[in-house]
Amino acid sequence: MSSEWLALGISVVALLGSWLARTPKEEITQLRADVDRLERDARDYAGIHGRHDQALITLTAAINKLTDRFDAYMGNANGHSRRG
Repeated sequence: MSSEWLALGISVVALLGSWLARTPKEEITQLRADVDRLERDARDYAGIHGRHDQALITLTAAINKLTDRFDAYMGNANGHSRRG
């Protein structure tokens, strides 16, 4: 009975050891997949923030144009303007 338990214990330890250890080929495959994922995430991040930057530039230009029109209207309506 004790030899059966010893064999079972050795089998469990061997199974856990093989489950935790990876071969070099598996490790390289996993590392390549991680690098590919990180590069894809970096491209996505840059693309999203590039579009946000462009949207902010467009929004700022629109607000400046609206402010200029409002200043021109207020200058004509009240006889004076904030600009020089």
